[in-house]
Amino acid sequence: MATPLVRVRGLSVRYRTRDAVSHAADGVSLDIERGRVFALVGESGAGKSTVGAAIPRLLPAGADVLAGEIAFDGMDLLAMREPELRALRGRRVAMIFQDPVAGLNPVLPVGDQVAEVLTAHLGRGKREARAQAVDVLARAGLPDPKRVAKALPFQLSGGMCQRVMIGIATVLEPDLIIADEPTAALDVTVQAQILHQLDALRRERDAAILLITHGLLAALPRLDAARRELRALPGAPPDLDAPAGHCAFA
Repeated sequence: MATPLVRVRGLSVRYRTRDAVSHAADGVSLDIERGRVFALVGESGAGKSTVGAAIPRLLPAGADVLAGEIAFDGMDLLAMREPELRALRGRRVAMIFQDPVAGLNPVLPVGDQVAEVLTAHLGRGKREARAQAVDVLARAGLPDPKRVAKALPFQLSGGMCQRVMIGIATVLEPDLIIADEPTAALDVTVQAQILHQLDALRRERDAAILLITHGLLAALPRLDAARRELRALPGAPPDLDAPAGHCAFA
């Protein structure tokens, strides 16, 4: 078998706060192949976003990787220095966050935020980068991209902001796209459009996608089935401050 693009082995992550220590991920292992979609599915609090953020080393302050290995295209990401990681992020590894409005700078026009990626990684001049940003927004499926480029994030809908985030994440044609619940809080029509757009990027560019999602399909209501009570999972999420020593969801 070909070597996977991403190889994670035994990843364990904890968060330190003033009052406690939370164990968010414990012994996670996965492989992501080029041109494929790998779905990371679980309840809220299961540690999905932590695993996704750990791959490009985007964990917040107070987070510690206690154990494990993270390899990307044969490179040891945990051993990389920050300048090497900055060159990798965006260029080869991109992340789409679940809250697109929070992921954008609220006081900068979105066109400037797209252009910033081009100036930082490709050395484009500001005028050239701004012109190319309009093309990026058009390819992301945004209507009237010149108007959108001049808009601030609060002037756009959630679906439009998510398309901007996808444009920023994919403008450099990364090898890996980490999509952390990219359709959260969007209506079902926009959800389908976003997922179709991500799959088209995968097929066109042979990119790998790590798709983080809840995936609780049995809990969805259906119009083509007999009326019934919606299913719910029993119990409660585990206490992350007290690791169980076995599978916390058993």
